[in-house]
Amino acid sequence: MKGDQRPDPSGEAWGAQKALQVLALAFLFPAAVAIGYLGGRWLGARIGWPTAGSVVGVVLGAVAGFWQLYVFLRREP
Repeated sequence: MKGDQRPDPSGEAWGAQKALQVLALAFLFPAAVAIGYLGGRWLGARIGWPTAGSVVGVVLGAVAGFWQLYVFLRREP
């Protein structure tokens, strides 16, 4: 790059950046569900309902994962 030229957003670097964002999202969703499950199971065990805690944790983790997907898709290019 010479001077103050900016890269073309339709170029190769932009595509690689977008691919990395999608890859991060692919890991974020299952991680949110797993953390929700483990946190719910731990909290459920503390109050005496480990199964219910696990279910609630998975649901909250899935909601958090879908929220991140929604925010990602609504982002301006």
